[in-house]
Amino acid sequence: MTPRFPTYRLRPAALLLALAIASCAKAKKPSAPPAVPVLAAAVETRDVPLDANAVGRVDPFATVAVRSRVGGPIVKVTFREGQDVRKDELLFEIDRRTYEVALQVSLANLERDRARAREADENAKRYDQLVKKDYVTKEQASQTMSNAEALRAIVKADEGDVANARLNLSYCSITAPTPGRTGSLLVNAGNLVKANDDKPLVVINQ
Repeated sequence: MTPRFPTYRLRPAALLLALAIASCAKAKKPSAPPAVPVLAAAVETRDVPLDANAVGRVDPFATVAVRSRVGGPIVKVTFREGQDVRKDELLFEIDRRTYEVALQVSLANLERDRARAREADENAKRYDQLVKKDYVTKEQASQTMSNAEALRAIVKADEGDVANARLNLSYCSITAPTPGRTGSLLVNAGNLVKANDDKPLVVINQ
């Protein structure tokens, strides 16, 4: 009689699991990561800068628009855009020739009328003496006095014209009315500007 031994049939899933275990057993262990160098320093207490980045807006506390008080061509610009300027520092030069001629004419008129006024005063004084001796009439003496007064008034008007001509000549040099930083240059040399124009020449911000 032939002996019988038990036989076993492995299922496919069990066979795959056995193969996986066997392969894992044969796999090498992963190597350790490389060492990282560490720098050491002594501990100390000190002040360090603190910087913060942010988006902001800067507004000037004073803004002045520089305009011309007289008209004419600009012959010189003495600053750069974004430059810090002091009060009364020269910014622009306007052609002075027209205003220099106007001043000379006013001075000439003043000298002429002063001479006439001196002559009229002398006549008035002479007629004042003559009327006392009845050499001239009172009407003539009064006329010479009125003429002298009129010429004195003309002299005062001429003095006002001279002062105005000097002032206009001084306006040819445009200076900074306040200290600050200049903005964009709105008018370049060679441009013709008008007196008291709405368009400024430059804006100064404090």
